[in-house]
Amino acid sequence: IAEREKRLLDLLETPRTLKEIVEAWIIYKRPREPKAFFAFGERVLMKKHLEHLIRRDIVILEDERYRQNEVKLSATRAGISDTEDSG
Repeated sequence: IAEREKRLLDLLETPRTLKEIVEAWIIYKRPREPKAFFAFGERVLMKKHLEHLIRRDIVILEDERYRQNEVKLSATRAGISDTEDSG
């Protein structure tokens, strides 16, 4: 799961639509047959990852495009939690 989220966050360095995210094939790595079935699975799983990252404030949905929340992501990578006292 962590590897999928890392690949998703790397992809979201540039704002992307859900369609663009699905077409990146993060889960299945490449299109498979029957394509409609695997695209559906990719979409469902990516939406779950995106919802999780949005709840953690790491990803933002803006104008139907998902993107990294640079402020939160930088703090997370630095090991700073939004629950820590700043003083």
